[in-house]
Order: sequence, then structure tokens, then C-alpha cells
Amino acid sequence: MSLGLATRLILLVFALPAVAAGELPKQEPTPIHAPKLQCGEGSSLASGSPDASIFSRAASPGVRAFWCERYDRYGRTTRTGPYRELYPSGAVRTEARLSEGRLEGPIEIRDEEGGLWLRSFYVDGVEQGPLEIFHPGGEPWIHAEMKDGRLHGHVRTLYPDGALESETRYENGREHGLARSFHPAGAGGRLHSEVRVEADRLIGTHRVLDVEGHPRLLLDRDAVPAAPAPRPADATTSSTAGATPVDAPPIIPRSESPPTD
Repeated sequence: MSLGLATRLILLVFALPAVAAGELPKQEPTPIHAPKLQCGEGSSLASGSPDASIFSRAASPGVRAFWCERYDRYGRTTRTGPYRELYPSGAVRTEARLSEGRLEGPIEIRDEEGGLWLRSFYVDGVEQGPLEIFHPGGEPWIHAEMKDGRLHGHVRTLYPDGALESETRYENGREHGLARSFHPAGAGGRLHSEVRVEADRLIGTHRVLDVEGHPRLLLDRDAVPAAPAPRPADATTSSTAGATPVDAPPIIPRSESPPTD
């Protein structure tokens, strides 16, 4: 594991919606039965393609979305209330809510086996507050904070056993602060690498240590560009969620999309 792991993991996660349809597991088309959503008075159930602000359509082959919508006196529709996406198998992929056509409140994304993969929060269509991503077994993996659709604050990644894997900080979408990674607990859990990052640029000495804490590498990294920070509008769908979907998710190390087995 090298330094800047948190940066790459976040970028990979946000790249998920960009996965091309041809790279995803093939799905056998099966009938999807409409879920029973609690639509408010004056609203009715509707269905169609998934919301592009969560996943790009290329990353959603066979996925069907359901929501509530109401008509005004001019015949115009507004999406409001519960929102749900189903895999071709009928399993729930996404649970969220809409208000005046925009994501509002908590959102959860699951793999096709039902395991929780991502949990986040939206305010007026923009990702705000805690962002959590989970390992395939359900253990916490990435903890981050979003502000106005950008990473802001402390970002941590954990090993499946809960031990700290890496930590860094972001300011308005750019990595800024001391970035560190650690060896697995089974190898002692000591510091593995450490470097300071300012506005996405590696600054000063980059230390890399072995499992016993002995220096393996010391590099002067002044003015060396770090990996670019995720741009919320480029990473969650074709638009994004502070995480943004580009048509080109979270391609994550464990799979090309939420695990489908």
C-alpha cells in the first residue's frame, strides 16, 4: 500500500458511474415488479431510467428506477417522495428520497446480494455531510465528509478488521494536510508511509517504512503533483454527487460496480 491511498480509493469510488456498459457483468433480463412506494396525496408511482445524478446510464444496464410524481394544473410533473432502483434480479440497488425533483436526505446503495455498499446524505441535490463506503463483507472501509459536493475534512480508510489503513485531509475538494498509511494489524500496524500534501501537491520528504518501522525510502517530493482530487461534478453519475458520475462509480478495486457476484 502506498501513500495517497485514500485519494486513489475515493477517486476510484467516484469513477464507478463512468464504467462502460460493456465492462459490467452481463445480466439476464428478468421481469421487475413495481415496488410499493408510499406516495403522498396527489402523487402517483412512475418508473423509468435511473437518476443520472447517482449513476450514469452506462453503469446501469437493466436497472429500473421507481419514484413518485405529481402533476400541477398545467400537466407538468415533479418528482417527490421515495425513490428506489432495482437490479434486473429485483434486488434493491438504491434507496433515497426526492424533493422537488432533487435528491434530499439519506441515500443508500447496495450490492445485488443486499450488502450495504455506500451511505451518504444530500441537501437540495448536493452531497453534504458523512460519506461511508463499505468492504464486500459489510465492514466500514472509507469514512469521509462532503461539503457542497466536495471532499472536505478528514478522510480515513480501514482494513476489514477495523484497523486504520490510511488517513489524510481535504479542503474544498483538494487534499491538504499530512497523509499517512499503515501496515495491516497482522504485520504490526506500524506507519507505512507519510508525506505532506498541499492543494493536491506532495511537499517535502516522503517517508516509507518497513513493517518494523525501519526507513526503506526517503524522497524529496517538493512540487511533485499528487493525484487530482475528485471533482464532485465529475464523479457520481453523468453529473455527480459531489461524487460525480462521468460517462467514461465508486471503478473500485473490488469490482467495476457495486458487487453483483
